[in-house]
Amino acid sequence: MSAGTLPRTRRSRIHRRIRQIWAACGVLAMLFLAWSFMAHGVDRSLLETDARVRVTDHGSHIEFAPLHDGPPVNLLFFPGGMVQTEAYVPMAHAIARAGFRVILIRLPFLGRHAPGERYRREALKRALDAIRETGAAVRWAVAGHSFGGVMASQLAAESPDAVASLILVATTHPRDVDLSSTRLPVMKILGTNDGIASPARARANASRLPPDTRWIEIDGANHEQFAYYGPHLGGGRATISRDVQQARLVALIVEELQRIAQARLAHQRTGPSSAGAGSFTAASTADPVQTTP
Repeated sequence: MSAGTLPRTRRSRIHRRIRQIWAACGVLAMLFLAWSFMAHGVDRSLLETDARVRVTDHGSHIEFAPLHDGPPVNLLFFPGGMVQTEAYVPMAHAIARAGFRVILIRLPFLGRHAPGERYRREALKRALDAIRETGAAVRWAVAGHSFGGVMASQLAAESPDAVASLILVATTHPRDVDLSSTRLPVMKILGTNDGIASPARARANASRLPPDTRWIEIDGANHEQFAYYGPHLGGGRATISRDVQQARLVALIVEELQRIAQARLAHQRTGPSSAGAGSFTAASTADPVQTTP
């Protein structure tokens, strides 16, 4: 064995070991990323029908329907990109307890659909199919969190007759569509401590929204506490608890759904079909969001 062979062998072993360490770090990083976007702290009983809410898993979406007769107003909600749909179950269940049907769309699996046009087409198809399957003469509020705001905005732009209100949560969108000339009511809910969709970044695209858009900031809220997952890299440090942030989010959405319901009732009472309109009084506040410790 020559004098130079041993050092080269050692270097080869060191390089191989470094590559193994880097590969292991990459695997751990991917596992952490996958774990961080999974639902955490969600009471699994909220996925089961109880005395007040009927829960149905349709595969492409999860439906939460109040068992008592409610207003003809539904909420269709798009989760954030890669976020497990179940992370939004506490919010959906709380809104259903307040008397409104909620449909959570399951976004396509990224391994099958790249997050491009085909991905968006599939997500929109699932939403429109869910609306058609409901089969009732209802008004729809469409909402989305983070990347879900892309889907909600695109649905509002392409199918305005199917949408009564647009609710954008913790998102800088719309960036790809222009809704500035629409008469659609829009509410933008932001967190002051959101490191991804900060109020400043979101307002940079204000020209793409109607002039009368309602801008609402939840003080101390960050990005991932708008659902039950995390931590989200760059999501910001919240100064309020997740339960408090969720309760404020639910209250804002319920308030918007009540507004749509009351406007529909007023239209029915003054229109030719007012005799069969019936009466409805929406709950004034949503019940507290249920979570596990």
